[in-house]
Formats: sequence, structure tokens, C-alpha cells
Amino acid sequence: MSSLSYPIHPLTPLHSFHPLSLLSPSFEDVSDMQEQDPLADATYIRANFTYVPRTPKELQIKAGDVFHIHDEAPSERFRSCFWVSRLNSDGTDERMGPIPNSIKAQEYLEAQGESLDIPIYEEVEAHTGMRPVLIFGALADQVVASLLESYPTMFYCCNTELVDSTARIIEARLKREVAEGKIVDFWRTDRGYEVIRLEALNGRENKSKHCVMAGTVQAFQSLKSKAPPVTILIKAMQYDSIMTFSPEQISEEEARRSFNEIGALEEQYGSEFSASLFLIYMDTLLGQIEDIVKKEKRKQSWVSVTRET
Repeated sequence: MSSLSYPIHPLTPLHSFHPLSLLSPSFEDVSDMQEQDPLADATYIRANFTYVPRTPKELQIKAGDVFHIHDEAPSERFRSCFWVSRLNSDGTDERMGPIPNSIKAQEYLEAQGESLDIPIYEEVEAHTGMRPVLIFGALADQVVASLLESYPTMFYCCNTELVDSTARIIEARLKREVAEGKIVDFWRTDRGYEVIRLEALNGRENKSKHCVMAGTVQAFQSLKSKAPPVTILIKAMQYDSIMTFSPEQISEEEARRSFNEIGALEEQYGSEFSASLFLIYMDTLLGQIEDIVKKEKRKQSWVSVTRET
């Protein structure tokens, strides 16, 4: 499996918007909104946009913020908003206040000529399982192998399933199962397709360990709504660092190609990584990864909720 992969589906950029002119009323001043917000009965929501508050009472919103919706606002004037608590990284309530509900936020976006390809807010729930760990970048396969050898009580290798590739429809079926959330990742080998299924991350024998694998954008896309991964990018100061630290001899051409791929990956998806590390001696690098995973484990992660219609 290649340690780097370019996206099959580009990650959707998150949008931001800013307050309207001072002549426009704040959402908390609007009292004639009768339409029921589709997320009014949700408990937790995640915002996919940025909002700059216009009054001291309003809460600032950054893309990715998670809020706890409370049942009732303190007064009728706030009925066009969500009355919420912003959540800390560990999932505990922080400051309470109003944010525009999805109907009002949509009006703001439309007034600016903005639109989102993803929901303004999405309903979420706490993820309770062990988060998988995806290692991207320089020598990712070797780093994963070293983590499995050095930290057997912390990490495990996901079992793969070999699928015969003689039928031409196999790849189309696998892509469909990725879209359905059944498959985390797959790649072609001389023997067929190696497949990692979502259920391989939930085995009882490994319930206290993190599944660790060389990362691809496809795997990240598949996991982020089901089991949000810890994503770590391994970078190199120069291409020859990859040659120096590789346990196997690689050509200068291979090292240059890997170095350029890492740069492109960081430029396009840098904000998506939990952490970025520079390639150094393996023991030091493994210790840094261990610290990052332990730190991320203390944070509350969230997964999307899909309601049956």
C-alpha cells in the first residue's frame, strides 16, 4: 500500500461569513419567525461556517465548533436562534448564549450571495470508541510497522480482506461500499484488492487499542463521519532526509517524488491534520506520536447523526 494517496473526492472547504451592515437587525431582535427549525430538537450540533457576533450576548462561531442546544431560551426575543453552550475540547459546557438558528444563518448566507455544499449545521453525537490513527507522509508504512512493534498494547493492525479482482465490476462495487460507509479503504495488489472494512475497527479483542494504518485521503473521508481519526503528517526538511532515515535503500528519484507529494498533501489538507511532525530518528518520532495520540484521546470527538426519514 502506498503511504501517500491523492484524493478521490476533494475535501469540501468550510465557508465563513461576516456580519451584515449595521442597518440589518441582529437575529436576536427578530421575533416573527414561526417556521420550525429542522434541528430544534437536536442535542448537539456542529457548525460548518464562521460567524462574527454583533452583540455581547451572541457567541462567536468557528467552523467545526460543537454546541449543546438547551431546551428553552431565556426569553421570547431569542426564538429565532439556538440557545446553546459552546463545548470545550473535552466535551464539557463552556459559555452559554445565542447563535443564529439554521434558518436565520441561511438567510445571512443568502444575503451575502454565499452558499454551502454542506449543511450549515449538522447534528452530531459523541463518539465513544477508540479513534483510529492515520499516518500520512514520509515513510508512513515503516512508521506504522514500528508503532505496532514498539507499542503492542496501544496499537493494532486492522485486518484486511482479499477480494478477487477478476471481475470488472469489483472496483465499482468497492467504491459504492466506501460511499455507504461500509469500507474504510481499499487498494489493488497483484493478488486482488486488499480491503479494510469498518467493522474491522470495532473488534472486541482490540477495544482498548487504536487501529493504526498508513493514511490515504479515501480512508480519512470514510472515517471522519463514523470514527474520527487522529491524523498525523510526517514531513521531511529536504528530500535527502527521506533517504537518510529510510530503513531500506531508496533512490533519489523516489525520495524527491515522496517529498513533492508530501508538500502537495500539506498544501491542500494541512488544516485537516491533528499534528505534523518532521522526520527524525525513529525512536524519537514514535515517542512524539505516542504523546499526540494520548493528548487526542482526552478530547471528545463527534460523529454525524443520520435520522431516518
